[in-house]
Amino acid sequence: MTDDFILLTTFSYPHEMSIICSILDSENIKYYNSNENLVSIDPFLSNAVGGIKLYVYKDDFERANETYLKYLEKINQPDKLNDEDKEWEEEKNEESKAKSSMLKNVIIALIVLFIIFALIRLL
Repeated sequence: MTDDFILLTTFSYPHEMSIICSILDSENIKYYNSNENLVSIDPFLSNAVGGIKLYVYKDDFERANETYLKYLEKINQPDKLNDEDKEWEEEKNEESKAKSSMLKNVIIALIVLFIIFALIRLL
């Protein structure tokens, strides 16, 4: 069985591998990994065993490699956002501005209330 699979890459920690595995699953690419359980139990063994090895089926290797390289390119160049990412970022900025504006209004209202209570106490 292992003769049908080719090493795609290695990871130091399971959480790094799980992202790629999710992407490969969505692309219907067959894969398996070795040393994941060992490194999950004792992360310090990662270097000793050569990390978590991710193997992909030889017929899917080219697609898997392309997918992996696209992923690396995207995480290494976050300034290259697609339209969906840009829209999401704009929405977040608008929400942030709205929250900031609301916070300013609340602070102003509290200051006004403080002044009113201070004036009432003086009378």
